[in-house]
Amino acid sequence: MAQVWRPCRLKVQITSTPSSREDILQIARSQFGPVQVIPGCLGTRLCEDIEQSGLFIWEETWTSLELLEQRVASDSFRIVLALMDISSGSPEITVNEVINEHGMEWITSIRQKQNINV
Repeated sequence: MAQVWRPCRLKVQITSTPSSREDILQIARSQFGPVQVIPGCLGTRLCEDIEQSGLFIWEETWTSLELLEQRVASDSFRIVLALMDISSGSPEITVNEVINEHGMEWITSIRQKQNINV
C-alpha cells in the first residue's frame, strides 16, 4: 500500500521592536525564493497582525512532515532560527499536519444548507 502524504505547516510567531522590524522583513524577503524552490515546499509567507504591530507569523507549507523535518535539519534553516533570535519575545512554534482542506465549494455547501445566498 502506498504511503499517504499529508501536507504540513510550520508556523513561527515572532515579535519585532520598531528597530528590528526592517531586519525581520529583510530576512524574510531573502528567504521566499530560495525556500519555495526546494522540492516539496508548497509555499512560504510572512504575515503581520493588523491589530498588534510588529507581531509576525513566518509560515512554510510542505507536502509532508518528512520533508519539513529535512528542512528543519538543513543548514538553510538557520535563517529561520535567526528570525527567532531577533524576536523581542519568546517565539511560538507550531507544526500542523493537514488532514483535510476545503475551498469555496465547502463554504457554498454550508451556506446552501442554511438557505443563505452565497
